[in-house]
Order: sequence, then C-alpha cells, then structure tokens
Amino acid sequence: FGICPQYDSCFEVLTVGENLRFLADIKGLSFADSQHNIKLLVKTMELTEFMDIKACNLSGGNRRKLSCALTLLLSPKIDFMDEPTTGVDPVSRRSLFKMIKKLQNSSVLMTTHRMDEAEQLCDKIAIMING
Repeated sequence: FGICPQYDSCFEVLTVGENLRFLADIKGLSFADSQHNIKLLVKTMELTEFMDIKACNLSGGNRRKLSCALTLLLSPKIDFMDEPTTGVDPVSRRSLFKMIKKLQNSSVLMTTHRMDEAEQLCDKIAIMING
C-alpha cells in the first residue's frame, strides 16, 4: 500500500529525481518500470523542471506534488492520501485527479476538506462532523 501523509514525506537532501529513483530502487521496480513510472509522474505532476532541485528548496506546493508522486510511483493496491492537494496549484490538482482516476486495480482512501475533490474523485463518501 501507499501512504501520502499530510506532511511532506520526501527526503529533503535528495533532488526530486533522486527521491523518485531511490524509492523505486528500494521497492524493487525493474529499471524499465521505474523509468516509465517516473517519466509519467514527473510529466503529469509538472515536476520536470525541478528534477535536479533538492526537495528542501521546493515550494510547499511542489513538495506536496512530490509526496503524491512518491505515493503513486508504485501503483499501490491501496493508497491512503491525507489532504493530497493542500497547497497545490489548480492545474496540478487536476493533473493529480486524472492520475488517481487512471489507477487500475487500486483503491484510494482520501481525506479532504474540499467537497469538489470528494465529488470528482470518490465513488463513496463518508462525512465526519465534530469528529
């Protein structure tokens, strides 16, 4: 399973590219799968120009996009995402939505304060009040 917590879950001393390759290597993705997934995510999340930038030097929105990309890199069967689009610009937000919808054979459990996100992405919605 994949987890995208509300805080940034990337290695700050590594570049965007190093973060993605490191996780792919740890999880044992083949070189071809790793290259394909990284290329797709970087393009979709609009991180191409930041590939050689250390995560600590990214804006908050770009760090969030990197955290989401790290979670989606492995195409997990179950993905837990806590406020995945907080601080992300509207264009990248839509790109993330498209990526989540394209996940095949995956279930995403997402928390959000935005009803438009929930309506656009979710098949089932639970609303918690005063909880």
